[in-house]
Amino acid sequence: MALDFEQRQKQSEQTKSSDIVQRWAQIIMRHHPLILYAQSIGTGTEAEIIDVALVDLYGHIIFHSPVQPSQLPLWCDDPEATIDNDLLRQAPPFGELWKKLRPSLTSYEIIIYDAATTLRNLRQVATRSQLILPAIISGCLQTQYSIFMNGDPAHPATFSEACASFNISIEPHNVHNAISNAEATRLLLIALATAK
Repeated sequence: MALDFEQRQKQSEQTKSSDIVQRWAQIIMRHHPLILYAQSIGTGTEAEIIDVALVDLYGHIIFHSPVQPSQLPLWCDDPEATIDNDLLRQAPPFGELWKKLRPSLTSYEIIIYDAATTLRNLRQVATRSQLILPAIISGCLQTQYSIFMNGDPAHPATFSEACASFNISIEPHNVHNAISNAEATRLLLIALATAK
């Protein structure tokens, strides 16, 4: 009997969490945010952003470009992934792209799947380019998704796991995929707003 009560209590709390996240997603969508995906290779201070995409709520591409990293050639820990170092060699450096990217990032609310990591990587790349990253108003979809699914942001789901739970397809081994991942992030936001 006690177990039944505890299970019902947990389900009730989960339903409340899901409802709160759904309302958050609906409110965010009314603000017409932009969705950012910055594909990175490496971790920590060694992270390099190699592809950036920004889409609007309707799926229109606002910005997309590969990014020339500070060091070439790059390699990836994923044996199934291939990095096109020739593409990156010919890509514009971050400082050049920043002139085009900054107005959108500072004029709109930005939705990012893993906001903490992406903003940290943007800060690092900006610093390497001798730029200062201004304040960016952002929402972290990873946190909201974790609350929606588990009622707990302390156990974040990977981007692949979140997309799979709503049958959103992604290309996990394509490292030049910022556009398709920005689109998947957009679809994930819509799925959270309309989930039943």
